Order: sequence, then C-alpha cells, then structure tokens
Amino acid sequence: MILTIALVVAVLAGLVVYAAFLDGDQGKPVTAAQPVLTATAAGPHTIKLSWDRLPGADSYALQHIDPSTGVAIKTESGIEGGQQAENIEKLAPATEYCFKLQAVDGRTPGPASDLACATTSKPPGPGATSSTGPGTVNSGPSTSPEAGDDTPKFARGQWIAVIDVYSTDSGFPAEDSAKGLAGRLLAAGVPAKALSATGQYPGLAKSDGEPMRDAWIVYVGPADSSAGARAICVSEQAQRAYSSPACPTYQPAKALGR
Repeated sequence: MILTIALVVAVLAGLVVYAAFLDGDQGKPVTAAQPVLTATAAGPHTIKLSWDRLPGADSYALQHIDPSTGVAIKTESGIEGGQQAENIEKLAPATEYCFKLQAVDGRTPGPASDLACATTSKPPGPGATSSTGPGTVNSGPSTSPEAGDDTPKFARGQWIAVIDVYSTDSGFPAEDSAKGLAGRLLAAGVPAKALSATGQYPGLAKSDGEPMRDAWIVYVGPADSSAGARAICVSEQAQRAYSSPACPTYQPAKALGR
C-alpha cells in the first residue's frame, strides 16, 4: 500500500515537472505563420522585398539564397516585427538574387517563405531606349550637353532627388550609364542630370555621414525644398521612364546635421 502511494506521488510529481517544462520557452509552440515574400527589381542595383505583417512575429530573419544551389549564403536576423519591406542595395546589374523570410516568435523561428527571386535591370547605356507603348524612342547620345555639368555647384537651400547611383568601382561604365539614363529621362520630358561625386558635396552623403565619392549620380532638381525635388522624382512621368521608388533627397551644399 505504501509502495503504491509512493508510486502515485512520483508520477504526479513528474507530470508537474513536464507541465512546467512545456510552459517554458523550450516548449513554446510556434505561432508565427509562413510569410509570403515578394521580390521586385528596383533598378540596376536594388531589389525591393515586401511581405504582409504576421501576428505573433517578434522579428524576421532574411536568408540570401544562392540561385544556382538553393543554399543560404547569408542570414540577416533581427528585422523588426512591424517591418513589412526591405531594400537590398549595392547589387550587381542584370543579376538574379533570391531570398527566403522566416518570422521569429521569441526565439523560435517559423517556417521559411517560398523562394522569392528577382533580377536587377541592366544599366542604361549610350543610345538606351525608353518604352512608350508599342514602339520605342531613342534617347540619343549619352553625352548630350543637356545632361548638365559633371560637377555642378549648389547653393544652400537647394535640394535634389537621386534617381540612381553608379559606382565607379563596380567594373561597369559608370559615366556612360549615368549619362545614358539622364538622356533617356530627358527624352521622356524629365529634367534629369548626371554628376560626378568625388566627395565635394558635404550634403550628398551616405548613411554614415561621409560624402559620396567614386560614383556617378543621376538626379532631378535643384528645387527649393526636399518635397519639391521628390515630387519631380516620384511623378508618373519620371517613374514611367525609369522606376525609382526610393527617390532620396539631399541638400548637397549643406553637411548633415549642420
């Protein structure tokens, strides 16, 4: 009788311990669902990723997938749970990139999304064409004088909106690509210009505050305000000629924070 009671007590104690284990993080069920990830090319150097916000997702983990092998080559963790888009920048033109996304609930990752791939566009070169429905319009030579000075001067209070950036370190003809795009936009009626950034514009800076250098930049402006420059860049006319949804604005003559 005593042995039977001791056995019952031991079993009950074991059940209590097991229930406590399930209540802990290790037994926490996965509540984050599978994300639906979409990848869209946004120019020669950028791919935009977007997804719907998932209930129960504290954060997201983004996997960069090798298109040829399907193997993850890089994982970005800690993307905020409220975030629904991410721009992947500084990519090579005319190249396919693939991604998967996981929602993370606490420390527990949910199922990965289906593979989402996009191919960056080719950089426009001399004589690039712009689609205008069933036919095309030739932009003319990339060296059109209407593309503006290579190193224009700006005054404080003047704003520009950047359409695209071409690095001179990428191995691609940055100057020809930038002037080709500017000519293409001009042919479509968009007042675009190309400039050579060598660090001379304190307000044309990267996220770390350092002025852009070793790059050719296609832009619209100058305008009297950031909103005015951006309005030109995001106009239907400009976006139809060349899709550039970001359109960041800068005040080239004024250093950041001054």
